[in-house]
Amino acid sequence: MSEVFETNSVVVSKVIYNGNVTEINGEINVTDVKKVASEAGIKKFTLETENGDPIHSSDFPLPSGSTVVIKEYNAPKVS
Repeated sequence: MSEVFETNSVVVSKVIYNGNVTEINGEINVTDVKKVASEAGIKKFTLETENGDPIHSSDFPLPSGSTVVIKEYNAPKVS
């Protein structure tokens, strides 16, 4: 009988900014998010789930299959 092989299936996670989706294999860590933000030219940002719930640094790493939405942060102007 032939030997059966199995690949490690990796669930894709997503980082979204301004409608653009970057797929990441497996869990999402802070470095992944910062890289996507940097490549998009974003210096300051906040993070949310698809449902709009805030994501904090203590939430990382996020499990496989997660989706992170990057929201550019513009500090309020002082008059």
